[in-house]
Amino acid sequence: MLMWYLNTKDLKGISLDLLIPGMMVNARVNAVLSNGIMLSFLTYFTGTVDVFHLKELVLDNIIAAVNARILFIDPSTRAIGLTMNPHLLQNTAPPRVRILKAGEFYDQPQIIRIDKRSGLLLRIPCEPSPVPAYVAISDVADKEIHKIEPKFKEGGLVHARILGYRHLEGLAMGILKASAFEGSVFTHSDVKPGMVVKAKVIAVKNFGAFLQFPGGVKALCPLQRMSESEISKPRKKFQVLS
Repeated sequence: MLMWYLNTKDLKGISLDLLIPGMMVNARVNAVLSNGIMLSFLTYFTGTVDVFHLKELVLDNIIAAVNARILFIDPSTRAIGLTMNPHLLQNTAPPRVRILKAGEFYDQPQIIRIDKRSGLLLRIPCEPSPVPAYVAISDVADKEIHKIEPKFKEGGLVHARILGYRHLEGLAMGILKASAFEGSVFTHSDVKPGMVVKAKVIAVKNFGAFLQFPGGVKALCPLQRMSESEISKPRKKFQVLS
């Protein structure tokens, strides 16, 4: 997750030690950044709110005066991170991202924001209201990519699968990789005793081999289960990525 920080200054006896994570402050927007906003508060302090902690997950209609809560203070860099997420401001439970179950497919999530160096923000159609989900750039495609555009555009529809959740931000995490839609195993709960699956060997040790299913789940095959006959040197029989 990318964040921008601005150092604070000790002025007229006001010290960074006065700030405590969880403190609610009245702030003003100083600037809109590519991945969030910069705020000033308590006259002498500045900090940043990244896009995952804005009231709205898109940088539109940012008003000048806002309420924010301090998330963290880094004494070494003197950086301050804040949040404007409604559930964190109000000390309530995060939004119902749990309505999306890990491993579920969604055919028409809409891209509502593109972060060129970090990923895509999606709107997952659900009842009674859509749920936001984020796809990291590493999960956009099977091959490594450095530029999300022009392959993906705001407003476009994609085929996504749910990976999990970021509970602090109240956000689901998704994946667009073609390999994530292959095979019958995507999460550990999909694995059943006796099922036959295809997997790649990702490491071979003296005690067995580590395997990876197309969905990303990893498993260990003990040495005694690698062959019907006894194997003393498994590296000679099994090769990585075979």
